[in-house]
Amino acid sequence: MTEAESNDVIIVHRALQQIETGRNSNECHVIDIEDCGAAFRFLCAITAALPGYWLITGTPRLLNRPIAPLINALNKAGFSLQSTKNGIQIEGKNRQVENLQIDCRESSQFGSALLLAAPLMGNPKIDIYPEDISSAGYLSMTQKVIEQTIQEQKIVSTERDWSAALFWYAYLLLHPQNTITLKDLTKSSLQPDSTISKWFSQWGIKTLFHQGNTQLSCRQRIEIPPQQLNLTNNIDSAPILSALATLYPFELTLKGIENLNKKESKRKEILITTLSQFTHIKDITENSFTICKREKALPNQVSLSSHNDHRFVLAWALFSSFTQLQIDNKICIAKSYPNFLEDYAKVETNF
Repeated sequence: MTEAESNDVIIVHRALQQIETGRNSNECHVIDIEDCGAAFRFLCAITAALPGYWLITGTPRLLNRPIAPLINALNKAGFSLQSTKNGIQIEGKNRQVENLQIDCRESSQFGSALLLAAPLMGNPKIDIYPEDISSAGYLSMTQKVIEQTIQEQKIVSTERDWSAALFWYAYLLLHPQNTITLKDLTKSSLQPDSTISKWFSQWGIKTLFHQGNTQLSCRQRIEIPPQQLNLTNNIDSAPILSALATLYPFELTLKGIENLNKKESKRKEILITTLSQFTHIKDITENSFTICKREKALPNQVSLSSHNDHRFVLAWALFSSFTQLQIDNKICIAKSYPNFLEDYAKVETNF
């Protein structure tokens, strides 16, 4: 696991510096957050409550991702935000609010954005609905980190990303009789994606936590019966899990993926189109599909597109142990895991 900061962290840090500089200014400050969806939602809420003039902008794909429910909720509370072709135009203002309501069906980050901005708005009561939203676990994580920060009156240190660790679980399952050591992951993690250790324990991988390190081991390859996973709280794991099932192979049904096409790319559409080259995809609905157990051999050479999506670099990298592989624009992995290519080169020489 890398020690370098991801592009998303760098983008957010830079944006916060710009916001601090632009507070109470009469000039419009353009804040380019590139493809960082979290910053898109979080900073719209924060700048709405800070006096100043702001334009939150980014890549064309980012500006097409869901944001309207958050903008509508803030405007209804008396703030001033307008969606334009260039981004979200905001006239920030000091305003105390008693209540806020937010529809989080498209993204739990709408709720997280209001929770983060709440102290600037007089700590209003925030009504988040519906109860069974996708990625509700990350909303709960936001609440717990905020509470812990307030209680300890200091910035709370965070662990490494469990969603990046998923790649190494999948890699090890495909290469048993090896061990992999990851740093700075905890058993009692707040991250919903930490549940991957339970998934993979059923498939033969043992996870040992010891003195800040996490050791993964897998003794042998086993026959995996048809699996069904609900990714309501783990939607970002869909690309790697789908690639893993195709390569292992085993039948895998993924549910709770109704928002999968609303991510950095149209992930559901891309997974179905790409993996259909290698195996049959069946029972496709709005929130699920099934990858059938692959019966035919993989081609000797495969060229796959990253679609400028870091999750597909991780997913498609799993193919490189079984076929000659080409992935375009691999550098987009820097969004979440900047040293991935170097880390992977240590264990694979043909990627």
